[in-house]
Amino acid sequence: MLSLITWIPGLFLFAIQSSIAGWAWLWSNLWLAGAILLGMAIWIAVLSLIALALSAWIKWKIAAGALVLGVFFAGAGFGSAINSVLRTSLGSLIDLNQVVHAIWADLFRYDSGSDMPLSHAWIVLLVACLICLALLWKRVRAFEVVSERLPDHLRQRLPLLRRGPRRQSRHPQHQARHHQPRRPQWLR
Repeated sequence: MLSLITWIPGLFLFAIQSSIAGWAWLWSNLWLAGAILLGMAIWIAVLSLIALALSAWIKWKIAAGALVLGVFFAGAGFGSAINSVLRTSLGSLIDLNQVVHAIWADLFRYDSGSDMPLSHAWIVLLVACLICLALLWKRVRAFEVVSERLPDHLRQRLPLLRRGPRRQSRHPQHQARHHQPRRPQWLR
């Protein structure tokens, strides 16, 4: 779904521009198509990992969506506060928007005006993705789904597999153990 609003419109605009400007423009700016694909693939991967990790830990759909927005807004707020208080530019490493913007600036070959080194941006993005993967690894467990389109010999054995092993009692069956008390005569 994110492809419909990221790289597909970007490549569509690239195709329109190349059809208007001609083959010379297309061959000299072909790197833009690669930058669009790679930049948007990075953005889709980051958003998807953050959304999956947070929704795996939070069951309410609205709260998980709000927390995804909170990650970006809180990161921007804390990053700006750190930059202001400590008079440094390293607080921008907490802001994922600025991190991705620094990577896009390198891909699209323009100056972003940020002091963030590109290597720092890639490291922060990698660490954020690894944290999301660790959260997913901790919470999500794989299980096997049994299809209803099973061969007959497997379908016959499936109830036995679902039932599990039978446990035998260590005590013999005695009448006294399974005695049902009767109601007294006067209560009937």
